[in-house]
Amino acid sequence: MTARLTQTTALELASAAGRGDLSALERFLRAMAEGNIANQSTFGINLPELRRDSAIKDALADSAGTSLLGLADAAGSAVVGTQTNNTSATENAAYQFVLPADYIAGTDVTVRVRARVSALRQVSATVDVVAKLVGDAALGSDICATAAQNLTASYADYDFTVTGTTLSPGSVLNLVFTLATNDTGGSTNGTPSITAISVLATTRGAL
Repeated sequence: MTARLTQTTALELASAAGRGDLSALERFLRAMAEGNIANQSTFGINLPELRRDSAIKDALADSAGTSLLGLADAAGSAVVGTQTNNTSATENAAYQFVLPADYIAGTDVTVRVRARVSALRQVSATVDVVAKLVGDAALGSDICATAAQNLTASYADYDFTVTGTTLSPGSVLNLVFTLATNDTGGSTNGTPSITAISVLATTRGAL
């Protein structure tokens, strides 16, 4: 089979063909015919579709608590954790993402979380992602290769790499998002939040 081409590689081949390199043109046209051009596709996650990680059928409550993140009823609301002040909290939300039919099997997937903490915590404030493949009535082991990342007081994107070795089109990833704050010894209110989540995957398609 023709080697998979990125858009950049395909454009380089087209340029080579323009210089009279017919072998490059042949490879380029064959890849086009096979739909073997690799694209980086982004899939946004609708935050109101997040679920309780311990009860995947149940939606999040309006406010955080009992180890769960919260989401208010108003459209555009952020997913929030508990406000801490000389206290600590670790709270989760879950989502099951189905890899699309044009996903290229075996390629890594990136989960991107846009988050912040409203005021830096005395000890720590982090965002983390756990990714497990849904199997026969059970979840596999965590295949997210990225450790928890430190939050700042400004919204920023945090990327988590999911190892794609065992993934294929139609695979279901059980994603758990965790906001954790530790303000032991602090004296200022601070609340962690998430405003956007997306999944970036390598897909097959035309230029």
